[in-house]
Amino acid sequence: KGNVKQLDIRCSGRTDAGVSAIGQVCRVRTHLQANGTDEITSSFIKNLINSKRNENGQNALCCVGVEEVDKSFHPTFCATKRAYAYFIDISNLQFIGKHCLNEFHVERLDLLLQELEGKALDYFGVSYGKVKTETTICKLERSRATLVNYHFNASILSSDRKAICIELVGDRFLRRMVRILVATALR
Repeated sequence: KGNVKQLDIRCSGRTDAGVSAIGQVCRVRTHLQANGTDEITSSFIKNLINSKRNENGQNALCCVGVEEVDKSFHPTFCATKRAYAYFIDISNLQFIGKHCLNEFHVERLDLLLQELEGKALDYFGVSYGKVKTETTICKLERSRATLVNYHFNASILSSDRKAICIELVGDRFLRRMVRILVATALR
């Protein structure tokens, strides 16, 4: 009303190109008091975000929840863990170097990744670019590979497929660490 101010929006992080985020935590600081006459409710914010459409008329974003937090909350620095799941379709021939990747590699890959669980290790060697953090030590709580079945449905093709799912849950990740770690494990 009258005096428009830019919102302060902070997000927990971003994904690499070609990667989709399942969940993202954002903080939005509003300029109106929650107990004032111009009350902004959690449901109002959620509905406003979910009403936005892209150029195709589809939902641009999907907000699953809004809650009031303390002023000191920051989505990046208050996070206690992060999780990634990589899915590598093996229904068609996938080659890593000269070798064909298939479901028989899952057990060996899982054993290899399990060796990383619960250990605080320096992951600088599987990161990329300048390090902007105090330390390059990360601890993986979960590091596993499993075989999953899924249904792929494109406009022409529809089929049941198999994929290797690589799950990594850690206290933090360095720049491109997950992508490089997965590629290294596959090799």
